[in-house]
Amino acid sequence: METEQGKLKKLQMILKDLGSVAVAFSGGVDSTFLLMAAHQTLGDRMLAITALSGLNPEREMTEAREFTAAHGIRHVEYQADEFAIEGFAENPENRCYLCKKSIFSNLKNIAAEQGVACLVEGTNVDDEGDYRPGMKAVSELGLKSPLREAGFTKAEIRQLSREMNLPTWNKPSFACLASRFPYGEPMTREKLKTVEIAEQILFDLGFKQVRVRYHGNLARIEINPDEMEKLIQPAVRETIDAGLKKAGFAYVSLDLQGYRTGSMNETITENNTENLAGMEREKALKLLLKYNKEKYHIQHGLTVEEVMKWFALALGYDANYWGIVGLLHDLDFEMYPDEHCIKAAQILQSENYGDDVIRAVCSHGYGIMVDVKPEHEMEKVLYAVDELTGIIFAAAKMRPSKSVSDMELNSLKKKFKDKNFAAGCSRDIIRKGAEMLGWDLDKLLSMTLEAMRSSEDVVSEQL
Repeated sequence: METEQGKLKKLQMILKDLGSVAVAFSGGVDSTFLLMAAHQTLGDRMLAITALSGLNPEREMTEAREFTAAHGIRHVEYQADEFAIEGFAENPENRCYLCKKSIFSNLKNIAAEQGVACLVEGTNVDDEGDYRPGMKAVSELGLKSPLREAGFTKAEIRQLSREMNLPTWNKPSFACLASRFPYGEPMTREKLKTVEIAEQILFDLGFKQVRVRYHGNLARIEINPDEMEKLIQPAVRETIDAGLKKAGFAYVSLDLQGYRTGSMNETITENNTENLAGMEREKALKLLLKYNKEKYHIQHGLTVEEVMKWFALALGYDANYWGIVGLLHDLDFEMYPDEHCIKAAQILQSENYGDDVIRAVCSHGYGIMVDVKPEHEMEKVLYAVDELTGIIFAAAKMRPSKSVSDMELNSLKKKFKDKNFAAGCSRDIIRKGAEMLGWDLDKLLSMTLEAMRSSEDVVSEQL
């Protein structure tokens, strides 16, 4: 089992490999730890960027400024306007995705303007258990999550923060104020301010972990169970009741379960999220089958889907999203080979796919059919493995087993060097793809072979 110090060294190596970074800095436990690790590792080749927003109380912004000033860290602030984001105020279940996609896009642009190579953010491995559509935005934008990549849990981040004398080591967890509203409850600046004032009343009374959940004219207070006895003391209870009613609530209640993260997600079951991903995949598969009838083309789409999912998991990204891009990448090739990628973009647009999916699908035809250069790590992987899966598939058919399960890397390398074997699969594109990823060719060949080994049965079952 890897130690905390071992993970810290891994984190430092990840940051060094990135060269220079901008840390999306909120002043919370995770982003403060990541910021300090980046500062100690990269020195002046890093900076902090903070989005100023009504979604975060002023006290959080003040603490963020004080921290960077105390440590001499370059700090850029950006004024965000979440209510300018289409759909945000309606508070749909993917609100976090809409908001983070917009804000992180702006932060990424600011990082580029500052001459920084990469924007990094503070997701850790514990964040993978809850419903967090914002992580999809992180994946789509090609942002890095070094804490998650290094394998850090929240407890480990707190422990190392304590050893580093960071003031946030025991800071209560905080999520943006929008998380206090049930999905579907329209949000306004006034409602956000009401919640901020209500929570500040409890913080001023000394409560450590606080959430005031908004249910119309009713406030539902969540605090740590060991602080409930304090809250029900007559003087404290009366102060809270009067304060929250003055803030705008008609009724004030205490949640007897106490504080827990993601309580507003409790109405979104695991089945709901799995069904949502399943519906997206089912839609993509139907589209593939609509435009492809030959078994080889269908099998290739299914294979690249599984290979992309394997790489996504290996690299810390959203496997469902990468898989759908892989499934659709050659959508138009069978029917429109002379308009490959161009026709796919038109089809996907007509099916209301986002610009991110359309761009990713088109980018694998870079230099041949289109001039859309792969930029996101997902696009680079797709560009590299598309042709390579064809070589591996052809090599498997030459084996007695007709399978990749017993294929060794050396055997694949021999086929790769033989230009006459599977001559339609471009070795130059594969090499260029490995170069884009910063990998040597053997690494790309080995990982793609392993991805196809692990998914061969899954693909066969669908044919």
